[in-house]
Amino acid sequence: MLKGRRRLRATISQLEQDLEDARRAAQRARAEVDALRQDLAEARALIGTLRSSDDEEDDYERLLRSAAGVAVAEIVCHRDTWAFLVERTATNEHFRLPADIDERPDGTVTVRISGRSLTAAVEALREARRAAPSPAPTRHLAAQVFDRIRDALEEVGPDNDDRLIGGAREDRSAARIVIDDRLT
Repeated sequence: MLKGRRRLRATISQLEQDLEDARRAAQRARAEVDALRQDLAEARALIGTLRSSDDEEDDYERLLRSAAGVAVAEIVCHRDTWAFLVERTATNEHFRLPADIDERPDGTVTVRISGRSLTAAVEALREARRAAPSPAPTRHLAAQVFDRIRDALEEVGPDNDDRLIGGAREDRSAARIVIDDRLT
C-alpha cells in the first residue's frame, strides 16, 4: 500500500509539474498571439499610411500636370505673400520672375505667371509645407498658398466640365488664384 501511495504521489507531482508547464506554455502562446496582433495592427496602419501617401503623391502629380497645362495664371495676393512665394520658388529651374507686377494701394499685387513657373511654385510649396525643420508659420503659409493654387486649378482643370459652354471651353485669359480671404 505504501508503494501505491508513493507512486500515486509521484504521479500527482508529475501531473502538477506537467500542468504548470502547460500553463507556462499557454502564457507564452498568449504573449506570442498578442505580439502577432500588435504586429498585424502596425502592418495595417503602415498599409493605410502607404495608401494615403500614394493618394497624396497621385494628387500632387495631378496638380503638377494641371499647373503645366496652364498657359497663364493670375495670382492675387499681398505683396508679402508674393515675396514669400518668390523666395521659396526662385531656385527652381522652372521659375521665371514675371516682368509685370500690378501693385494696388492696399498692398495687394496681381501677378501673371506661366504654367511652367506655376509648376515650380507647386513643387516648392509642397516641400515647404512638408519640411519638418521649417518653422510652423512657414509651413502654414506654404500650405495656404498651395491649397489656393490647387483649388483654383481644380476649377479650371480639364476634368471640370462646368467651364464648357456649347462644347467649347469658356474663354478665360488666365487661371485666377486668389490668396486673400477678403476676396474669396
